[in-house]
Amino acid sequence: MIIFQFDRAYHHWGLLALQSLQLHEPHTGVFCDTINLTVDQVEELERAHGKVVIVNDASTVPVTCPEQMAARKPFVLLQAMERYPDVPWYGLFDADFLVRRPLQGLWSLLDSHAAALCISDGMENGKFYPQLLVTSSIVLVRSSAKKLIECWARWYHYDKPLGSIEPLAWYWDQITLAEAWKEAGVPCAVIPMDVYGNEYLPEAAAIWSANVPDKVRYYELFRDEYQRQVAAVTV
Repeated sequence: MIIFQFDRAYHHWGLLALQSLQLHEPHTGVFCDTINLTVDQVEELERAHGKVVIVNDASTVPVTCPEQMAARKPFVLLQAMERYPDVPWYGLFDADFLVRRPLQGLWSLLDSHAAALCISDGMENGKFYPQLLVTSSIVLVRSSAKKLIECWARWYHYDKPLGSIEPLAWYWDQITLAEAWKEAGVPCAVIPMDVYGNEYLPEAAAIWSANVPDKVRYYELFRDEYQRQVAAVTV
């Protein structure tokens, strides 16, 4: 099961991600935990993929911000695991992704591991940043790795800074995931982000990522690529 979580500001990204999944992963179930979408927006998402379930909260969180949405990731993943206990695996994805081909190679990382994470050396411009050690763009787990996600959720409530990151600030989701990874002790496969979440948009990448400041231009590029793929299929 693929899991997304986004608010109204990211509805257009979520819609495009679902449409690209319908093209390449039509038989994979999708669970969307959304906030503040309109009825029309929910219905649009439901039409985008044949196996999607939308749970929209339009009452308890009137205002959202990117930091708040990112930090809630472990709770969304736990909700999906508890709501659908019998599915073989769960994959939490960022909404600003474009899937460009089937993802069997990604799912196969769980053939020999209970979880798979985007783990790097944490280096940027010659300096180590603990918040970059584990990226939360994709988190794959089987039920047997639930303790990793439970640990991640507990770290959400930590009330002191971790490195330079204040509680619930930007990158809190990633630095707490890194702490949970170290604490839980669940052996994890490494997700190659050059293939499954590449912001440089190479032809070889199975997933393009818009983890960039210029969201407007990237959305246009993603939409054009999706439309090109649809046209190629229908010729």
